[in-house]
Amino acid sequence: METAASNNPSVLQKFTEYQAALKKIPQAGSLPDPLLDMGVFITPMELIGGKQMADIKLMQMFPWFGVLKNAKDEMSLMAKAKFELFRDTRLQVYYDVQRTWYELFLLRKDISISENNIEILRTIEKLALIKYKAPNPGISGSGLSDLYRIQIETGDLINNIASLKSREQTIVPRYKGYLNRPPGSAVYT
Repeated sequence: METAASNNPSVLQKFTEYQAALKKIPQAGSLPDPLLDMGVFITPMELIGGKQMADIKLMQMFPWFGVLKNAKDEMSLMAKAKFELFRDTRLQVYYDVQRTWYELFLLRKDISISENNIEILRTIEKLALIKYKAPNPGISGSGLSDLYRIQIETGDLINNIASLKSREQTIVPRYKGYLNRPPGSAVYT
């Protein structure tokens, strides 16, 4: 699950957003940058006290008391919200990985059980065939129907296994995608 979370683009994006929000906290609590305006007159301006050649202004804005602290608190809360989004995304990836793994595990168990059932049915089929070939005049009709029923059940299990393997072919790539593994790698359950 940690591999999936550390390689998932959504989780990485949410973590980067959280880190960016953390870096904005000190900026929100600081004074705005001072403004410097400079102007030069081509022809001097005539004023009562003399000629004015240039104009220089330096301004610093000071917010009301408590505004900087509130801005810093707001940015802290926004960073906390980003962290919760990151955590939620990571937990969703954990859930998806676990759900897919259990789904794959269940499919493989179903395939294994069906294959064992086919072996058992083939053994029963051999016994039914021996019973059918045995010289017992009253059992021959029911023995033949038993054989047919066993063969039909075996065919159903073979079809079920093919269907389960087809579903497995769609789940394995999804699981590998969560873990960011190459397509040819094996998945063990």
